[in-house]
Amino acid sequence: MIGDTTENLLDFSDPVNNQINQVHQDTTFATLSIGGNDILFTKILKVCVFGITGQSNAKACAEKQAESRAQMYSKDFHGRYYKVLDQLITQKFEWTPDTHDTSVIYQTGYIQFFDDFTTQCDDVKFIPVVPFAPKITQDLRRALNLIVHQLNEVLQYWIDLRNDPVTKFLSRKGEMQTFVSPIHWVDMDWRYMDHRFCRDGVKEPNRDDEETWIFHAPAMPLIESQMQNETYLNLIAERYPITWQPGRPDEPGYNDAGVADPDERPFDPNDPIQVLASEKTVRTFHPKPAGFAAEAEELKAALY
Repeated sequence: MIGDTTENLLDFSDPVNNQINQVHQDTTFATLSIGGNDILFTKILKVCVFGITGQSNAKACAEKQAESRAQMYSKDFHGRYYKVLDQLITQKFEWTPDTHDTSVIYQTGYIQFFDDFTTQCDDVKFIPVVPFAPKITQDLRRALNLIVHQLNEVLQYWIDLRNDPVTKFLSRKGEMQTFVSPIHWVDMDWRYMDHRFCRDGVKEPNRDDEETWIFHAPAMPLIESQMQNETYLNLIAERYPITWQPGRPDEPGYNDAGVADPDERPFDPNDPIQVLASEKTVRTFHPKPAGFAAEAEELKAALY
């Protein structure tokens, strides 16, 4: 799976670790999970869900959403996304209608994190002890889900435009007739129906609910004297990175057991964050194993 910002993917200053360069001559296909970090969704989560900001939260949240949409519809993002596709299609896979009868890139769609038809989260904070943490109201959930919808639609539109000139009709005797293009969109969102945050009957934040297929942020109690200390909150944000894309090189490895990574720094009894945090670093707002399993099934169904 290739997942990062488009800018990082196009940075070949370290060719050995560049993810695009991991596609070799014998690679048959690659999955793409890109776009979310480009439109600053990490920053949106920090401000709009976890309240890690010293500003008026409603104002800061609205500003981050506007900034996200500006990036989403920008020429720069469009250009970088197409450069990533071209690197893979023309340089790595050398896809042409004459040489290939299957897709070689599978772009996975993004999932909505919230059930936005319920109201029981309207008075809930996902991290109650953070001073600026907002309530996860229905309006907020709908706004964040809308950004996911918009990003998916933008990516699908760009993919259709890139596919159109080279899409071919494939007809083989005894097989279903179909159209084949280099890039295939994989809708993952429907797999999370009845497995999102704030479902009816679930009292959030519920970190133990097995039917919620997305990780909550770790519980992060604060020392009372530090509760207004923005530096302390930023330190927590740094230690518990809120990310969207799995597998970024600067993040700890995914650990479905929810325990510390083996290369995590030694426990320091003088570090209040280590002492007070009851959960280890996990993939905040990333799929749990059940979610990954469902996504794997969807990807297998999409392969043709």
